[in-house]
Amino acid sequence: DIQLNTEQLTLLNGAQLTASTLGQGDAGNIFIDAKRQVLFDGTKTRAGSTVESSGIGKSGDIQISTEQLTLRNGGQITASTFGDGDAGNIFIDAKQQVLFDGTNTGAASTVESSGIGKSGDIQISTEQLTLRNGAQLTASTRGQGDAGNIFIDAKQQILFDGTNTGAASTVELRGIGKGGDIQISTEQLTLRNGAQLTASTSGQGDAGNIFIDAKQQVLFDGTNSAAASTVESSGIGKGGDIQLSTEQLTLRNGGQIAASTRGQGDAGDIFIDAKQQVLFDGINSGAASTVEPSGIGNGRDIYITTKEFFATNGAKVTARTSGQGDAGNIKINASDLISISGTNSTNLEPSGLLTSTSNNSIGKGGDITLNTDIFRLFDGAVLDATTRNDGNGGNITVGANQVEVINGGQLISSTFANGRAGKISVNAKDQVVVSGTNPSSNEQIEKVNSQVSKIGDSSGFFVLSESSGIAGDIEVTTSKLTLDDSGRLIAESASGDGGNINLQVRDLLLLRRNAQISTNAGTEEKGGDGGNININSKFIVAIPQENSDITANAFTGRGGTIQINTQGIIGIESRPTLTNASDITASSEFGVNGTIQINTPDIDPKRGLLVLPTVPVDSRIAQGCYSPSYAQNKFVIIGGGGVPLNPREGFNSETPQVEWASLNESSEKNLPVIGIKDFSVPTSASIVKATGWVTNNKGEITLISGVPNETENNSRIASTSCSEFVSAN
Repeated sequence: DIQLNTEQLTLLNGAQLTASTLGQGDAGNIFIDAKRQVLFDGTKTRAGSTVESSGIGKSGDIQISTEQLTLRNGGQITASTFGDGDAGNIFIDAKQQVLFDGTNTGAASTVESSGIGKSGDIQISTEQLTLRNGAQLTASTRGQGDAGNIFIDAKQQILFDGTNTGAASTVELRGIGKGGDIQISTEQLTLRNGAQLTASTSGQGDAGNIFIDAKQQVLFDGTNSAAASTVESSGIGKGGDIQLSTEQLTLRNGGQIAASTRGQGDAGDIFIDAKQQVLFDGINSGAASTVEPSGIGNGRDIYITTKEFFATNGAKVTARTSGQGDAGNIKINASDLISISGTNSTNLEPSGLLTSTSNNSIGKGGDITLNTDIFRLFDGAVLDATTRNDGNGGNITVGANQVEVINGGQLISSTFANGRAGKISVNAKDQVVVSGTNPSSNEQIEKVNSQVSKIGDSSGFFVLSESSGIAGDIEVTTSKLTLDDSGRLIAESASGDGGNINLQVRDLLLLRRNAQISTNAGTEEKGGDGGNININSKFIVAIPQENSDITANAFTGRGGTIQINTQGIIGIESRPTLTNASDITASSEFGVNGTIQINTPDIDPKRGLLVLPTVPVDSRIAQGCYSPSYAQNKFVIIGGGGVPLNPREGFNSETPQVEWASLNESSEKNLPVIGIKDFSVPTSASIVKATGWVTNNKGEITLISGVPNETENNSRIASTSCSEFVSAN
């Protein structure tokens, strides 16, 4: 063993500390304890432990403990085996900082091409780790044996900066063995200017995994700044997974997370868990799972869990196959918001979530599944599941409370070959709004080889067949569905059968300003039957002169079936052919027309609307008999007072008493008071008003017109004439 204890250790200009074995036996270890600093500066300046090609035995470990470790200008720490034996481990404990700076600078644990044995691990513990200008951490196997792992624990920050800078776990071309894992734990991780974390296999063996745990933030900034797991073209094995956990993840200006296979084996999965936000911004920024043209294996899935997800300015999440294997799936769960918007200013590539199969590939397209509170797709951004081979395209499923697809936002599932296009399913508890056009569509058609020219610039849901494949279906379930300003729901085919559209709308389907719902077939004047349209909505409203249509037409095939169940349909009606008004049609140019069935309970649509009179009816109220000798009747609302709670109870002091109307409105007279014993009503006498009440010996209440001998109830209050209430009201 080599053991060094000092305040500061410096190796310059090719100076070395080495422990090796050339014969039968283990190499020794290297222990460095420098309280302040360790510096390796210069080409081939290094500390190394080696099993040479003739050696049979284990390489020793290298352990460094210090405040600050600096390797620059080619300085290295290495543990390797060229012979028959495992390479050693590298342990670095730097309390303040580790800095690796420059090409061919770094730490490496390797099984060389002639080696038989496992590569050792690299473990770094510090406050802050910085690699820049081509510096590397490497664990690899070129021989027969597994590559080692890389463990980094930096309490504050990790920075990888520059092209060819990063950490790599690899199974090289002639290597036989598994790649090691890369595990990172820190507060903040930054990769910029092309720095990378890679786990790959070019030989026979699975690639390693990449695990990132950054409590505050992960930032990948710049072209090719990436975390990548790859099965290379010569590789035989599975790609590793990438798992990332943080508060906020930002990939911008070309930053990427990618899992791919170019060889024989499935690509790895990508798992992203960002508690607050995920932001992908800029062209070539985003996450990707791919089966490349030479790949034989399935693409794997991309899982994103966060509070808010944003993809802007051309950023994408992609799952595609160009080789022999199925494309992966995209699954995003964002508790608050998913927002996908815009195009890149340079080449107008749209932001989006994409799954696809290419022309010469063998496999099916992947699905796109989104769950959130609010989903927004706007300014030319897309969700696109496309198949160009004989496999089926993927499905698009959106679950949200509110869905907004505006200003040229498009959900697209299409087939360009014999495969069937996938299904678009949208379930929005509150509402779905589809409205507007893409402001940059004309320029986009010129610059980008996209589907914009075929679909147009309108916002909408599109399931299309551009060949003999069958168009997919559209299903929308919501409380309110608004199609406005050329908003589209389209399930059309060029020569095959049109797809189906199923709308379950609880309250209102609103069609405005050239809105369209279509399952037309034979759009290129070829065969195919029109698809079916099924609409269940409480009310369906359109403006007659705004030319909003519901169509299931065909060219030479049969028109589709349109079935509508509603309590009221206004502003749009069934017609044999399209007009400039708002129409419902299921016709065929040279074939058999389809059928239209509109079910409106308790309403006969043939009767039309009831025409109300333009002049109000002169309603008259019958008058009572006029009797000049008696007071005329009146009805006056005076509020809630004046009525006792019980007919057998008296008024309390808080209850107002209303006097009866006088016999003659012109003169109110005080009538004589009559005692209860003498009370009688002569047949010829006039009716007099009561002025009080008493309780008799049976407990009954009797109205009186005067004060009797018995004690009258003292709850009487001041009388109020009816005329006073009438005038008050």
